[in-house]
Amino acid sequence: MNLSDSSPMAAAKTEFVSVDGARLAYRAFGASGPVPLVLLMRFRGTMDHWDPAFVDPIAEQRPIVLLDNAGVGQSEGEVPGGISGMAEIVRLFAAAKGLEKIDVFGWSMGAAVGLKLTIDHPVLVRKLVFAGSGPGGIVDAPKGP
Repeated sequence: MNLSDSSPMAAAKTEFVSVDGARLAYRAFGASGPVPLVLLMRFRGTMDHWDPAFVDPIAEQRPIVLLDNAGVGQSEGEVPGGISGMAEIVRLFAAAKGLEKIDVFGWSMGAAVGLKLTIDHPVLVRKLVFAGSGPGGIVDAPKGP
């Protein structure tokens, strides 16, 4: 990934917060505002896999949080055993950072994590966006239009 020096994503510093025995890595940047957009990555993806061509224009309009879930990327701790555990880590992260309301953009498996978070904690999640959330590659799956 080639990030220019003027990229908000490139300028963002990795920070850490401890929750539930895990040291979570995150980056917070972008325009100020009351509700950050938390980006949740795909299976085996990290916050470094987000494309600045996608993230930087959004960061011009609102606060962004990139997060590596427990045991993934730069975060330490045990990888949760399922989507529910991953969603709980995101909730604990929000609580540790004093975030009372968040918007969530979930890509692929991140969309499933965002959905579970929204179902379990509807007061926390104001808006949820799914991207690339189809299971893909499943034999005998219904065909799209």
